[in-house]
Amino acid sequence: MGNYIKYSKDTNDKTELCIDDVYVCTSDRGKGIGRKLVEQAIEYARANGYVTVGLYAEPQSDDGLDGDALIEFYRSCGFVSDGDCDALMTLRI
Repeated sequence: MGNYIKYSKDTNDKTELCIDDVYVCTSDRGKGIGRKLVEQAIEYARANGYVTVGLYAEPQSDDGLDGDALIEFYRSCGFVSDGDCDALMTLRI
């Protein structure tokens, strides 16, 4: 289907799993696929002893996704903005 999620992890610390990229093909958007991908990353982090999941919600993506809508999507998944930057988000698990 071409949907994917990419993350990085620090195998020594296991404090924060960082979601680097979540992408759902334009034709597959609005079907809950992105939410399921994010939920799977959160479950992976929880099962492997991470304390938080972090990400940076791009203010404007290459394919025209609205940054504000993206931030709201991640908020609906439980993420909160860090400090002064709305796009820098964390979920404590």
